[in-house]
Amino acid sequence: MTRLKRAIAAAALVAAAWRATPAAALLPFRLAVDVRWGPGGGSEAFRADLARSLADALSQRCFSTVEDVSSDGTESTPADVRLLAYLSNVREQLRFLDSIATSLQSDDPSNELRRVAILEVAVEASLQAVVTGEEIAQKRLVASISRQPVMIGEDPQATARALAIDRIVQDLTKAVCKGGDKLEKKIREAMREPEGNAPVR
Repeated sequence: MTRLKRAIAAAALVAAAWRATPAAALLPFRLAVDVRWGPGGGSEAFRADLARSLADALSQRCFSTVEDVSSDGTESTPADVRLLAYLSNVREQLRFLDSIATSLQSDDPSNELRRVAILEVAVEASLQAVVTGEEIAQKRLVASISRQPVMIGEDPQATARALAIDRIVQDLTKAVCKGGDKLEKKIREAMREPEGNAPVR
């Protein structure tokens, strides 16, 4: 097994273990997930796939009700908190390890393996109380993925996008869901209006 294959296998095991880890009791709040492109945006398909994956992860590991409102920014049901994530400065390219002329030779299928897909995207996310607008948590990160095919027929760019989504979802879920009872208390305090009214539920 090559070093690259071992690295990919290890990454897959980590992702599987993360998904299989039992979640704590879900917090009794309704969360709206809103993922948008900021400056230097990219494809709508990448944004939509990320938003769906993020909403799914948060519904399993953190909040009792989660809705992806990224398409139009409105919820079909009221929300207590909103996770607003901006994606920006995306860089996506395909590099050839051989000369372009050699890489484009159609008579050698193994040329497909001598390409490297690179994807980098910056993420800035904020968890906020809907009623008051108060920030509860924030996270900034840059997902940087480099992917070389391990088999003929693999699309390294598609794999790089999937790996980037997985990394972003893991990092944001950890940032948003950490705290347990402390997080629940912080959310309730953030939802409380200045007059001292009870949180809107």
